[in-house]
Amino acid sequence: MLGKILWLIVAGSALFVYYDASEHNIRHKRDESGFSNADPALWAFFVLILWIIFFPLYLINRSRLIEKAKLSPKEPLPLRQLWFVVFFAIFLFSLYFAFIYEGPRDSSEVSVSPTHQQYQSTPRQTTQFNASDKSIATNGNFIIAANKILNSSSSAIWQAAQSVSPANVTKSPYSSIGKLYKLNGQVYKVEEFPPTPNLSGQWAEVLLLVNNPNSPTGTTTVSFFYNGDINQVNANTYIICAGYFIGTYESQNALGGTVEGLVLVGNVFRSQ
Repeated sequence: MLGKILWLIVAGSALFVYYDASEHNIRHKRDESGFSNADPALWAFFVLILWIIFFPLYLINRSRLIEKAKLSPKEPLPLRQLWFVVFFAIFLFSLYFAFIYEGPRDSSEVSVSPTHQQYQSTPRQTTQFNASDKSIATNGNFIIAANKILNSSSSAIWQAAQSVSPANVTKSPYSSIGKLYKLNGQVYKVEEFPPTPNLSGQWAEVLLLVNNPNSPTGTTTVSFFYNGDINQVNANTYIICAGYFIGTYESQNALGGTVEGLVLVGNVFRSQ
C-alpha cells in the first residue's frame, strides 16, 4: 500500500512539472547550457526517474525559470515533445498494471478459500476449541464451532459477539480462537456447500475483504462459514458477520506471495 502511494506521488509530481513548465513557456534554449535548461518533457522525465532530487530542484528553480521564460516569446512545443508524451503515457499505463492494478478480486487471484474438506471432516470427540494450533487445516475447530452455532440462535450470537479489527486478530490468533467476533467487509464470493452427514442445515462460505492497515495489501481476507439462507448475501455488498473465530489459513495471492486469511463460523450477518 505504501509503495502504491509513493508511486502515485511520483507520477503526479512528474505530470505537474510537465504541465507547469509547458504553461509557463519554459523551453530549452540552444544558446544556454546547464541541467536546468530543459524542455517540460525532460524535466518531467528527470522527476519520474529521480524524484527525490529533481522535483525539489524544479520547485527551487521554478520562479527563476518562469521569469526567464517571460523574456522570450511564447513558443510551441517541439514535435519531439509529442512523441515523449505518448511514450510517457504508455510508461505510466504499464507501471499502473505492474504495480497498482490487482485484477478482479476473485478466489483465484486474491486468495484461495479454505478447503471444503474442513466442512466434511470427521468431528473431534470434544467440545473444547483447540487453541494450540491456529491452522484450520489441522486444528479441527470448524466442526466444534459449527455444532455450537447449530445450537444457538442468531440473535444470541449477534448479541454476544464483539466488534474487532482484523489487525488485532492476526496479532493474537491463539488467544482469539473460540471467541465470538464481528467483522465487517466487502463480499466478493458466495458459495453454497453440498449436504454432509456431519452437519444439518444449509451452509455456505462467504468470502470478504476487510480493511486492514497493517496488511501489505491493505486488506485481509475473511472466510465466513455461514449457516443460513444465502439468498440474502450478494457479492460486492458490505456486511457485518458474527461468529466464532476458529483460526487462520494461508494461501497465495496474485503476485505469488503468501497471505493469511481469518475464518469465522456463524449464523448471522447484517448489511451495512
